[in-house]
Amino acid sequence: MPSPEFSPAAPNSTGWRAAVAIAAAVLVAAGGLTLCAWAAGGVEYVQIDSAVPPLHIGAAAGFVGWGLGLAALARGWFRAARTAGLGLTGFGLVLLAWDAPAVAAALGLGGVALVLAGRGAVVLPTLVGAALAVGAAGLASTGVVRVPVLGAVGAAAAGLALLATPFRRGVPLPSLPTVLPAAVGVLGLAATLALWAVLNTEQNGRIVRQTQFETAQAQKAIRDLLTGNVAALEEGAQQWPGPDPAVLRDEAGAYVGQTPGCVGVAQVSADLRVVWVESRRNVPLPDTLADIGAADAVVRAIGEGRVGVARPPRSHWQGSRVLVVFAPTRPGVPGSDGLLAVFQLREFLGSALNENVAAGYAVAVSDGPEPLFSRYTAGWAGENRWTQSLPVRAHAADWRVDVSPTREVLDRESLSLPRLALGVGLLTTALLALAVHLALTARRRARALEAEVRERELVQLALTRSEGTYRTLIENLGQGIFLLDRNHRFVAANPQFCRELGRAEGEVVGRAPSELFDPRRAARHAEDVRVVLSEGKSVEGEEDQTTDGRRTVVRRVLTPVRDAAGRTTGVLGICWDVTDQRLLEARVHQAGKMDAIGQLAGGIAHDFNNLLTAILGNLELILDDHAVSDDTRELAEAARNAGTRAAGLTKRLLGFARRHQLDWVSTDPNAIVDEVVVLLRRTIDPLVRIETRCAPGAWPVMADPALLNQVLMNLCLNARDAIGGAGRITVETACVTAAQLPDAGARGGRDGDFVRLSVADTGSGMTDEVKARIYEPFFTTKGVGKGTGLGLPTAFASIRQHNGWIDCWSEVGMGTRFDVYLPRAAAAAAAIRVAAPAPQRAGRERSLVVDDEAMIRRVAAAALQARGYQVVEAADGQQAVDVYSRERDRIDLVLLDLSMPVLSGHETFRLLLQRDPGVRVLFASGYSAEQLSDLEKELMAGFVSKPYRPAELVAAVVQALGHAPRVSEPAACPLALAAG
Repeated sequence: MPSPEFSPAAPNSTGWRAAVAIAAAVLVAAGGLTLCAWAAGGVEYVQIDSAVPPLHIGAAAGFVGWGLGLAALARGWFRAARTAGLGLTGFGLVLLAWDAPAVAAALGLGGVALVLAGRGAVVLPTLVGAALAVGAAGLASTGVVRVPVLGAVGAAAAGLALLATPFRRGVPLPSLPTVLPAAVGVLGLAATLALWAVLNTEQNGRIVRQTQFETAQAQKAIRDLLTGNVAALEEGAQQWPGPDPAVLRDEAGAYVGQTPGCVGVAQVSADLRVVWVESRRNVPLPDTLADIGAADAVVRAIGEGRVGVARPPRSHWQGSRVLVVFAPTRPGVPGSDGLLAVFQLREFLGSALNENVAAGYAVAVSDGPEPLFSRYTAGWAGENRWTQSLPVRAHAADWRVDVSPTREVLDRESLSLPRLALGVGLLTTALLALAVHLALTARRRARALEAEVRERELVQLALTRSEGTYRTLIENLGQGIFLLDRNHRFVAANPQFCRELGRAEGEVVGRAPSELFDPRRAARHAEDVRVVLSEGKSVEGEEDQTTDGRRTVVRRVLTPVRDAAGRTTGVLGICWDVTDQRLLEARVHQAGKMDAIGQLAGGIAHDFNNLLTAILGNLELILDDHAVSDDTRELAEAARNAGTRAAGLTKRLLGFARRHQLDWVSTDPNAIVDEVVVLLRRTIDPLVRIETRCAPGAWPVMADPALLNQVLMNLCLNARDAIGGAGRITVETACVTAAQLPDAGARGGRDGDFVRLSVADTGSGMTDEVKARIYEPFFTTKGVGKGTGLGLPTAFASIRQHNGWIDCWSEVGMGTRFDVYLPRAAAAAAAIRVAAPAPQRAGRERSLVVDDEAMIRRVAAAALQARGYQVVEAADGQQAVDVYSRERDRIDLVLLDLSMPVLSGHETFRLLLQRDPGVRVLFASGYSAEQLSDLEKELMAGFVSKPYRPAELVAAVVQALGHAPRVSEPAACPLALAAG
């Protein structure tokens, strides 16, 4: 189908026009410069590379026309561009007859592309552009054909311009019947050019090899002739003078007559006199060695008694080039006379080369820059790339022989096969492209029918794949999926749902839920399905069920299935097991409640500790006063005992909140069991039998023995209350590893070894509702006044403080079992050092007491002043920092409360260390020392727990003052550095 005609008004891309214009300028410049150089006779000025011939004059003219045609195309003058293309194609055919196939091919393709581009075609000009660009770059880089540099540049520029043809606006997209034949044509053209280049290269290689052979023959002929003549002269010299001088003279005459180029033979005596024995007629001969021009070489040869070869300058022999050879009569004897032979080099070398080098090859022999012999040098091919050179070294000669084929040889060796292959290839390419075009046209209707059939097959394949994908997803999901119709019957169910029911898929599909579920579950399921079908909304819920003898919680989501009209036609159900998720949520919820109540209890205990510190401190001060009457002392002691009991209560509350200081020691769990069991057997009803099963050599644990004793006692007393009569309590210990534990989530991902402390009873057991609340504070199932509801919560908090956990198993009528897991001693927390009581002494040091409670400051000041210490008070952390900054040289110790407004004890400690890294700080808190960081524990002077008595405070102060020497360098404090 012909392309539409384009007019100058047709829209064109600015970028495309610029590319074509640049290519046109390059072509005109390259062709114009080359034409001017040919016209001026200085073509070497545009040759660029001396090893590559200059641009052909015909190619230069074609480049100018090609550039003008591209310029017309860029300007939109399409008729002028087509005319230039036709002319360029004809000029290419002319150059083909002129034996310039590469140039002809490039110009012919360029002309065709110009004609097609002027007609608005896209595909063929683009393909031609690709062929030109790739071909120019490939030929220039590989060296298969020695392309002129300007020619490669021009062809590449034109090819790139044609490659930009698709960027022109308004051009229709090409179809496959157009592209494929064009592609076949371009590929065939490329293959034809490649074959032509290979054949041409093979032909050139054959010429080079033949030239190398002739060069080797010339080298051998010169070397053999020179060596043979020298050997014959040397043999004759050894026979000279002989018994018959006439015979020797005849032999010398024969040597002169038979040796090509020999001018004459002379006898040279030891005193350097020259007597010619035989010579050619009409040849002037010199009388002395100096006249010969080889005196130095002959004198050296006579003095050393060896053969000497020399080439005198041309002036000694009236412009002729000669070779002088001296052979001693007695070789090896210094001062021996001998024979001297003179050869004319042109005749000498001509006799060797004319017989051994084939006719038609130019031969030149030179001695350095001076030529010695030449043949056919005026008829050389004029291209030094064919010339082959070899050195000729024999005796003293060091010559070079050059051989080149003449035009006659090149014409004889040049075959028509490359041109024949080029023609046949072009014809075959054209026929093949036409055949492809006809075949594509003939199959157009068949392809349309095949496309329709293929489309149907693809639709069927897509449906099959979609069904396979759906089945793969549904059958491999971890959730159970089913589909119900409006009659409440199962239409489909995946394998997971069938496994949950314990039935095969064939037993589920087609049945109603009432045939598969128990009545209670079937009724609830039917109600939910009715709501989905009638109201068209999703229903979600959870239900308990028993699967393989295990009670599980299953979450179910029912979603309506609608048709194209939006009517509900079925129900899609998804269900999955959420038992583990609900257990984990319950544990997280329980831990949150415990933490919240623990924080409340800790806050109350902290405030109560402050009150008890003031109460007990004042009572101690009263009791220390000897003027107090006995009645008053008795009342004060009673109040002190009550305060001590209250301090024990706050200690229990702090333990519940996990803020109580533990006395960490390596503890034998079997010893704790023995101690508790001995006490229980003395106090509980004998009807309750206590059995122990302690593992021999149970691992020790890091624990507070008193607190662990209390936990075990609480569990045993709860077991006694659960039995309520005759029964059995079993207490046992065991050593387990992380791999032996059934529930990895309970231990929080901790690994290592654990000690299990178990308490089991034969009581009534607990329901699931009771089990869910056993660790709640103040929850109890005992009667009024029989339980506080703090036993199990306190045990739970205590075991968590020991980095362990509690598991509970209970069934109604089956009894209860509590398992306490504690880390082995190596994995437990290290003990925290607390200031031990020190002997009291009187002091004079100055202490800064920092506490937000005025009554505590007064008690601490009174206790210290009573022991001779000086006291300065501060009501908060900021005030303490200001006082210490002013009086740091007079303050020896800071008694610092941890919980204060404005600045906490931690912040105050950091600021004090920034001002004085050697400050001594004694911390005071109702909480445990575990709330301190490791760096604070390392840098503190001591710790005293609230409520403290005056004696305990004084002892802690005495120990803190002797804790460590003062440091004056600020850089010595790592905490200050970290804060800075």
